[in-house]
Amino acid sequence: MISLKSFPEKHFIETRELAFKLEPSDVGIWLLQSGFYPEQYVLPPCFDSKSLKLNEECYIKNIKKLNYNQAEELITISYPKSTMTDRVFGIMHPKYYHDIVWYIVKNWQSIIDHLFNENTKIYSYSFPIPVSKNKKGEVTCLRSGRMIYMFLEMAEKDLVADSHRFKYILHTDITNFYGSIYTHTIGWALYTKEVARNNMYNFKDYPCLAVDKLVYYSNDLCTNGIPIGPALSDLIAEIVLVSIDRKCSDVLCDIEFVGVRYKDDYRFLCKSEADAKQILKTLQESLREFRLNVNESKSTILTLPDGIYRKWTSEYYHYSLRRFLKINFTQFEYTIRAILQIDEKFPGTGVIDRFLSELFSKKQKMKLILQNTNLRIRTYSLLLQLRERRPKSYAFILAIIEAILTKYPDDIELFEYVKETMNERYKELSNSKNEMDFELLWTAYFLKVVLKEKIQSGSRNPLVESVINEKQEYFKDFNLFSFNPTQKSNHLLTHLQIFNLQQSDEENS
Repeated sequence: MISLKSFPEKHFIETRELAFKLEPSDVGIWLLQSGFYPEQYVLPPCFDSKSLKLNEECYIKNIKKLNYNQAEELITISYPKSTMTDRVFGIMHPKYYHDIVWYIVKNWQSIIDHLFNENTKIYSYSFPIPVSKNKKGEVTCLRSGRMIYMFLEMAEKDLVADSHRFKYILHTDITNFYGSIYTHTIGWALYTKEVARNNMYNFKDYPCLAVDKLVYYSNDLCTNGIPIGPALSDLIAEIVLVSIDRKCSDVLCDIEFVGVRYKDDYRFLCKSEADAKQILKTLQESLREFRLNVNESKSTILTLPDGIYRKWTSEYYHYSLRRFLKINFTQFEYTIRAILQIDEKFPGTGVIDRFLSELFSKKQKMKLILQNTNLRIRTYSLLLQLRERRPKSYAFILAIIEAILTKYPDDIELFEYVKETMNERYKELSNSKNEMDFELLWTAYFLKVVLKEKIQSGSRNPLVESVINEKQEYFKDFNLFSFNPTQKSNHLLTHLQIFNLQQSDEENS
């Protein structure tokens, strides 16, 4: 009998081959220079870690002698997860971040062997180092486009291709995943719990146990939780999750299924509902061994083909602007009305992000044709209304506003209107008792760099203060900030890689 490889397994094998061709030093440099900060849509382009280098030695020469006084706190930024809740992104102190990278580079072969164990039956789509079929052996510069949207692309491609052999699909994820990771489980994952516990400071024989200690000291002596945002955290998360996947695979060896994971988000194609329940139970038990828990409220078992496709995509297809080379205001306004209805029906999806990306061609040319000032101001207003519905899209919205100002440089009335309303919003945010770091940060940057405005300090967040003062106000022993008030036009579009949202995964993998 011929055993057909599933499409997720083929993806796993292909990614493994590309990963094994990477030079460890290249991985280290990418983690330092492209992965130190959260992704582009969280922080403006002035936050730049290109100066970080992979040193011959660690900053912390003797981890055993570290004491409580040497612990560092994360620099944080609150990012809107929805209109009601925030996600806190964290930035590690560079000396600890560097040393964690140093240990990973020195032990890259054992880590890569761990991440791509051939005995797994649950295939990850979240290998955090960007690799490319077109550039084998190289780490690509892309971070946001492929990493965020890959799982969604996979769910509608690879799983669909294999779904005819199955009857059910199980969806589940992990409760508060990054905030719940117990740092000691890094060692458990790589060396087993018993070995890690019995060799806590034996870094000679078990060097990656140093990662546990360095994460601990970088996060104000917290053993629970790793910062959200740095690419290094994504790699640590993968190390832990791959062990859980492997344990599940061993227990479920007699059940036929196709299992995939993007970060902490799982999908399983199953033959029966009983199989799906057994898989969920096994996953729960494996997670508990690592002090993690299944998110019961997001665990569902559906009869195929339900559950494979994102429900909003079929509704949005009829309104998509992707095929248009030019978009007039009537089309723009009509489509916004439609996507707001879709977003209300399917809250928290990517329909607004998809719409925003389709306002541009792949050559970064804006498709919007706005004949007069009145239409441009109305467009500006509608874009800001989208911010109210999806706050996390604010950076993308500002990039589009910059593009409109660039396209119509002689429209003084539009420029003055944008300047006046942005200044007004900045004052509101600055005076708010509940400081909204993310919106305040991007508004301050937009005012200073795009609108060339002078603004007063009004924030307790060192990241915001850095933008306002045009100098680094955190981790001052390292050069991690480069403020350029004379940026070229449309630089936000380039920084955010907004065009990757509409590109297929084949272009990035």
